[in-house]
Amino acid sequence: MKIFIGIISALVLIFSANVSLAKKPVKPPPEPVSTNLMNVITVSAENGDFTNPIDAINSIIDVSETNPYLIQIGPGLYDLGANQIVMKEWVNIRGSGQEVTKITGAVSSPDSWINSAFLYGANNAALADLTIENTGNSSITTVIYNNAVSPSISRININV
Repeated sequence: MKIFIGIISALVLIFSANVSLAKKPVKPPPEPVSTNLMNVITVSAENGDFTNPIDAINSIIDVSETNPYLIQIGPGLYDLGANQIVMKEWVNIRGSGQEVTKITGAVSSPDSWINSAFLYGANNAALADLTIENTGNSSITTVIYNNAVSPSISRININV
């Protein structure tokens, strides 16, 4: 008899749990992320908005805290020669991965860390997921220069 009561008690508990679970409201699935992203500029050898990261940065003229931009750089090697990259506030630059997106240039100066920089950082900006290389051949060669600015830098390979 005790076994019978134990089985009935267990069934009542299971039935009660199932009924209470069935009464919980079902949440609708989350809304899908819009594929119509605003302020995204692409850089790619083919089919991008630009083929050069500097041209992409220079094209942004209405950036602000309430109107930020993302520059998405596709896989490939982007050789900028002796040109320098100057980041802008509220503009994030993201590659497609450290091993597949590489930006290279040859900037150097025999007497100045500032003039030998290949990339200048900016506040409220981010740089991620790429490799940056400065192949300048002077006694002073700088890859990233941040003077009184603090960009977010993550997943970056730096080569000199």
